[in-house]
Amino acid sequence: DIKHLREKLKTASLKAPSEETAEAVEKVLLQMVDEWHQNPNDSNAPTASDFDTAIAAWSDSNSPEMARRVGILYFEQETLFEQNCVAAKPTAEIVSTVLAAMSSSRERGADRRAWAVLERVPQYGIEPTAEMYTFVIRSLARSKDRNSAERAEDVLKDAVKKFPPGMDENGNQTGMGVDSFNVVLTAWAKSGRDDGPRRAEELLVYMDQVHKANGEDDNVLKPNVSSFTSLIDAYAQTNDWDGVSASERMLNRLLEQFLEEGDESLEPNVASWTIVISAWTRLARKNFNKCAEKADRLLRRMEELYQEGRTSVAPDVITYITVMNAHAADSKSPGNARKAQDILDEMNERYLDGEDDMKVSTKSIKVVIDAWIKTNDPNAMDQAEAVLETYEDMDEFQEPIDDEIVQDIYRSMLFGFTKHKDPHRAEEYLREMVSLGLKPDCFCYDRVIEAYTQLNAPDSFESTCAVFELMEQCRKDGDVMPNERVYTSFIRALSKAKVKGLARKATTVLKKMNELYKQGNRSIKPTTFTYNAVLNACADSMNDDDSDNMEAFKVAIGIFNDLRNDGNDGPDHVTFGNMLRCAALLPEGEQRDTVITSTFQLCCKTGFVNSYVIRDLQYACSDEELWRRLVKCPQGDVDCDELPASWKSAYERKQEKAFRRENDNRKGGGERGGRRPSFGGRPEKFSRERR
Repeated sequence: DIKHLREKLKTASLKAPSEETAEAVEKVLLQMVDEWHQNPNDSNAPTASDFDTAIAAWSDSNSPEMARRVGILYFEQETLFEQNCVAAKPTAEIVSTVLAAMSSSRERGADRRAWAVLERVPQYGIEPTAEMYTFVIRSLARSKDRNSAERAEDVLKDAVKKFPPGMDENGNQTGMGVDSFNVVLTAWAKSGRDDGPRRAEELLVYMDQVHKANGEDDNVLKPNVSSFTSLIDAYAQTNDWDGVSASERMLNRLLEQFLEEGDESLEPNVASWTIVISAWTRLARKNFNKCAEKADRLLRRMEELYQEGRTSVAPDVITYITVMNAHAADSKSPGNARKAQDILDEMNERYLDGEDDMKVSTKSIKVVIDAWIKTNDPNAMDQAEAVLETYEDMDEFQEPIDDEIVQDIYRSMLFGFTKHKDPHRAEEYLREMVSLGLKPDCFCYDRVIEAYTQLNAPDSFESTCAVFELMEQCRKDGDVMPNERVYTSFIRALSKAKVKGLARKATTVLKKMNELYKQGNRSIKPTTFTYNAVLNACADSMNDDDSDNMEAFKVAIGIFNDLRNDGNDGPDHVTFGNMLRCAALLPEGEQRDTVITSTFQLCCKTGFVNSYVIRDLQYACSDEELWRRLVKCPQGDVDCDELPASWKSAYERKQEKAFRRENDNRKGGGERGGRRPSFGGRPEKFSRERR
């Protein structure tokens, strides 16, 4: 039986390497193990060669499961040997194969398993080799542990003592090689530790010392371009000006040494250049000045040296895209959007000339379009549209469109036209997206509605209604799920247009939101912003007809009470300010003064008094004496800083929270933090302004 199974094992292993082949070989091996467990004798025992066949099948399979399955089989082999199956005793060749497989894995814990395998080999009478240490070092260095680089370096230095680098009589390198050092250098570069650059530099110095002590003439451990590129990367990964500047200086020194000595092992490769260029691009995204210019200068120098024949490395598509991204990130600086577009066009020209790897991607097109949109150039949208027209013949733009980046490009154009105060063109892109089946989301509709509202042209409200009707039709077709924000924006548009029956119409929209919420659209639930918008609409409904004013006031009272009873949001300073304005809908007299007094006192009690509320209080009161009595200010202007702290507590907490959020989101190279916004005087504006 065992002979028959061994033949099956060999036959299965002869098939083309694949996951299916490896599984078939493993299945036969496990049958052999089962046979031995049923009849444990030497003639029936699986051998180390059998395990070697199965482990090799997985190693050659290119399966994502490779490292895990190799580890399982090796553990099975060790277990079998411990159960007195002497023929299954692991060999040095098998251990090396297993460690090689583990060193290629990024699975958490692979480094610990590799180290455990190495620690156990002496009990099988196996002497650890330099190759085994090389694989373990690689596994440790690739670990996701924050201290992986330090652990890998410790093992490397121990291995160097046991296996010093050298040459045998045939000219073959022995002992620990350059690759092991480079792996650890890369680990320090990617470690994310503050001391990463320093530790990488110290390791490179140690590498040079070992090289000089162990056959300097044979170049057994001479640092090569990969060694220096890892050091460059360590400084580039600091993502600060000094670190990136240091990485560029190291690149320049490496380049100068290559040009002077002609040593091909020191010629900077594409990675050497691109690492520094990418670092400047990251700083450009953080709003550091002149970073795009530095990235561009490196690109042009790289091109120049290649064209002159002084280097053999030309910029590749990644290099060009990285510099283009740097210009796009700093597009607010004069001329940078144009430079980003020039690089895009240069790549396209080279692609048309036959350089297939220079094919322009839709992602790159979007980067350049967004760069134009971010500028303050009055012709920015014309330029952005020209970029789109240049490349819209690409296959990705042909119907049916299934490229998500193309959808984002249309979205960017829509947002861009709203940013540049041209809602009509934005609406054209919105309708084109609908016709192309791109299904614009609720944010697209919201941006167009808000743009029309801000434009406040004679036809703005008519256009707003057309956009809202389009969204409603798409909602009924199942192509969009509107959220609270877009409906609230429409309520604000009603107020801005001063439509007849404003309070009633705003309330109708609110009721529609509640209906859709009950039907399952959780994102449309009215918020404080929505209720504030309806209250604002009621306040803006004032006219000469007392009956209309009273109707609007009754609506306002209902909305105010609904918000007070809401278990989630509740009223804020804008709510109280709007409610005070709504009190002005009542005729002058005791009822109006009573509403004003109770509303302001409730505002004080909840801690939402601010300068907005004081302003609205003064507007609502027909008698100056009333508001002065309420704020306890017998004469002069109201100084908000002098008001009782309890009146302002909730508002200040809200502002402080908004300030922290704004501060956390701030981009730039300066120190985080800043002056806390003062209370009183001119109110501070934060992310979402007063409804």
